[in-house]
Amino acid sequence: MLAGIYELTLLSETRNDCLRYAMHSAILLFFKEETLHVVRAYIHIRVEPGKVPDVVKQLKAIPEVKEVHSVTGPYDVIAKVEVADTKALTDFLIARIHKISGIRDTMTSIILD
Repeated sequence: MLAGIYELTLLSETRNDCLRYAMHSAILLFFKEETLHVVRAYIHIRVEPGKVPDVVKQLKAIPEVKEVHSVTGPYDVIAKVEVADTKALTDFLIARIHKISGIRDTMTSIILD
């Protein structure tokens, strides 16, 4: 017996989790594929001396930040982010990244492939 019938619009990576839940809960799901355009970018970050651990911790708490690594070279930290579009990227950099205490400056590279 079905507990419910639902129509969902999901990203493909979410679909498998919902299918597992549906099979477990006896729910029938109908999926509509939705393509979401996402801008992915690497943010190269220079940090004030001694602040790298604090900056990395703050970055990891931000949902749009998918990866964070402290690195060698001219930058101290590299973060991979995903946002909806280039306007969202600009807003994200200004409102979230540049407000983090300890960040001196950034350089952003949008991922093309």
